[in-house]
Amino acid sequence: MRWVGMVVLALALWGCGDDDAEPMDAGVETMDDGIETPDAADPSGDAGPAEGGLLVAATRGELTLPFGLAIRGTGTRRFGEITVDDAIGTVTYRGTEERLVVYERTDWPEANQTLFQALMPRDQGWVVLWFYCQEGALTGVYSESTDGDLLVWNPGTGTCVDTDGETTTPVELDEVRLPDPLLYEGTIITGPNVELGGATPGWVELGAQRFVVHPFEHVDCSECAMGGWNELHAMLVDEATGRACFGIFYLYLDDPTRVDLTYSLSLPDLSDPAGHSMLAATWTDE
Repeated sequence: MRWVGMVVLALALWGCGDDDAEPMDAGVETMDDGIETPDAADPSGDAGPAEGGLLVAATRGELTLPFGLAIRGTGTRRFGEITVDDAIGTVTYRGTEERLVVYERTDWPEANQTLFQALMPRDQGWVVLWFYCQEGALTGVYSESTDGDLLVWNPGTGTCVDTDGETTTPVELDEVRLPDPLLYEGTIITGPNVELGGATPGWVELGAQRFVVHPFEHVDCSECAMGGWNELHAMLVDEATGRACFGIFYLYLDDPTRVDLTYSLSLPDLSDPAGHSMLAATWTDE
């Protein structure tokens, strides 16, 4: 497991005892889109497949994780039925059944919670999810999307059982398009291996590979521990090889010369190109 404190504090500081309360500290800035059910005129909640962007080939491979996972549940708001077996799952999202890949587990012992991070590619916009589990029960899902659905809590119910030990799961996903994400323009990062900010995509070099960076979500964790930080959630695109990757940039309020990039998963190759990359760079918020 990597960066337990980061994900837990940025996405999981439990609030009140209300079953619908968001597991989110008041210092973490997110948006609530008010969705309860899909729009009647458009049951999927989408305008249809977006144009442009990157066409990502079908995924045909295996993903090995240091845990096993079984979720059977139902969500609310954006989500309906949820089924997960180890690294692969299906969920009803905005009225349509979608497939996803689970690739991270984060334990939060102080609250007796465990988080599971997943990536769900869709032609309308890719979705990042965090399943929250407590004592064998699914409590809900945080989700965000590259097409403008900002980070929001979706309460849920069901069972959630995870086990220690390595599991290897076949992963099969159809060819899918990553539309150009709606850019977040408010943060500038500058360094020898990274450059982003403003109205155009940026770039980052990871080893010998350069990715185009599309930041689409900003999380304000200035009131969290360790001096606080901001996050940029971004899609990284390798146009030459047709790869698309999610990752999180961490920007530390007490050190404007430090930028970390982690929690990445690339499709269709199921690789982790970022690992835990510490980038020599400066950053500012406009």
